Amino acid sequence: MIGSAAVGSVLAGVGVALLVAGAQPVDRTALCATADKTPLEHVRAVAAAGDAGREQLRALAGGTTPADIICGVAGLAALRDARLPPLLIAALKNPALRDDAYRLARWAAFAAGGPDPALAAAYAPVVDVLADAALWTAVGDDAIRLLGEIDRPAARDRLVAELDKPQRDTTLDAVIHALARQGEARPRARVVALGRDAVASRSGNLTYEQASRIGAVSLYLLALGPDSRAEGVEFLRQMAPDVQADTAAWAVQTWCERAVRRPADRAAAEQMHATLAAEFDGMGIRWRDLTRGTFACGATP
Repeated sequence: MIGSAAVGSVLAGVGVALLVAGAQPVDRTALCATADKTPLEHVRAVAAAGDAGREQLRALAGGTTPADIICGVAGLAALRDARLPPLLIAALKNPALRDDAYRLARWAAFAAGGPDPALAAAYAPVVDVLADAALWTAVGDDAIRLLGEIDRPAARDRLVAELDKPQRDTTLDAVIHALARQGEARPRARVVALGRDAVASRSGNLTYEQASRIGAVSLYLLALGPDSRAEGVEFLRQMAPDVQADTAAWAVQTWCERAVRRPADRAAAEQMHATLAAEFDGMGIRWRDLTRGTFACGATP
């Protein structure tokens, strides 16, 4: 059973209110006040506003002022509203919102990474929008994270291409993480080589950069399938407990989400989800204390 962020607090405050038949006033200020928070935090405000709030967010997202558009897109993304994709694309193309493009991409990643495969497919045109070099630069690493959540061949092709380009360490790690979320096997040899380079370069405790790289590579291998699981665990054992826990939580959650988002692969994904959960527990990794991914999926074994 798919979980969803549900809330029940009553919004109060001052601002522009929208009145609809049979509904309570919706405070625009409250709808927009948490737009700079994470989607999981923001949804608590917008979901409490009900249908009236959803309609107001739709009007704001289709508006003309940057502040209104940002508020509307953020709210619809938090709700994973089916009407968001064309509004998001228009916002990404809007020069007046270029400085906020990374925020738009961050919200889009949450929305595109949801449990409904049909809704996720509606974000496929975003891949072409991100082909604009200026927009790609403005969005930064959040463009890569967004591609990791758009379950389409074009997104995977772009990520594979990005892996072969000269990148900053943080960007390269983001690409590997996104490839892991996609379960894209084509660059496996390249990714493993990057991980082995990081292991070979250590002298004593891992540096932040080394730990980040090894964690990304471990996640990638753990997210590919049973044939790469042992190698992924080998990298996992190189890391400190906190990084182990983060990587393990991402791996388990990625398989849990994949079982929902890719129905044809559900049985295999559920098996990997259960296998990894048991293995990490046996290793004493405290991954269950962490929440990762984009939505709550089935009960963890």
